[in-house]
Amino acid sequence: MLHIDHPAWVETTGFLVQAERSGVKACLDDPWFTFLMSKQFICTPAQAAAGQAYWFYTPAGLPAGTHVILRFSGIAVAPAPK
Repeated sequence: MLHIDHPAWVETTGFLVQAERSGVKACLDDPWFTFLMSKQFICTPAQAAAGQAYWFYTPAGLPAGTHVILRFSGIAVAPAPK
């Protein structure tokens, strides 16, 4: 389950397509993005309740002290705060 810093939506679309192609389940936790992505990439309530959450940040949006687990194409990925 992905949360995204709004400017990171461009890279997120590519990530979601690649996840689908490789059989990895991934979705966005914000239905607001339905206008950008097909509904298959928006989390259902069950997925949102049970999924492991991560944030996609642009470098400018990364909060200080955030533990980054992956960087690619100008995006930092971090576990969502609990």
